[in-house]
Amino acid sequence: MIKISKMADRLYVRTPYHPQFIEYAHNLHGCWEAKQKVWCFSSRDEERIRQICHEIFGTDGDDEPLLVTVRVDLDAIKVDGDELYLCGRQVLRKLYRNLPPLLGEDVIVYKGSLKKHGGSRGYPKITWEPGTWLEIRNVPLTLAQKLIGTPGYIVIEEE
Repeated sequence: MIKISKMADRLYVRTPYHPQFIEYAHNLHGCWEAKQKVWCFSSRDEERIRQICHEIFGTDGDDEPLLVTVRVDLDAIKVDGDELYLCGRQVLRKLYRNLPPLLGEDVIVYKGSLKKHGGSRGYPKITWEPGTWLEIRNVPLTLAQKLIGTPGYIVIEEE
């Protein structure tokens, strides 16, 4: 859930964790306030912050975007490591080399299967059987539209 609020000359932003947002936050001199679990920015950056939220998450929290479902062919995209972020969210996370990856919210294995083993103890790696597809539900249409025509992605329906 995205929430942006303004108090005096400060802008407070609550978003799900996403490494790309963190990078932008640091570039805009954002400050993480752990107690409240929000990023704090100068209110002068409000337009830019809203633009970044739309770019990464498909919404700034003040709108209700049209949602669709996206299917992803894991064989067609680059997955290297223990996390996979697509469509504004974490879709897979591998905590241990001998356990299957965890699926993100509103993510299912549509076809095929994820492998239990992958990587090493210190560096677990997401692995799957060839032909495995994920289905990511409740994706804002604006994010899905960016994927149209990209090999390995299919936008399938409105929610």
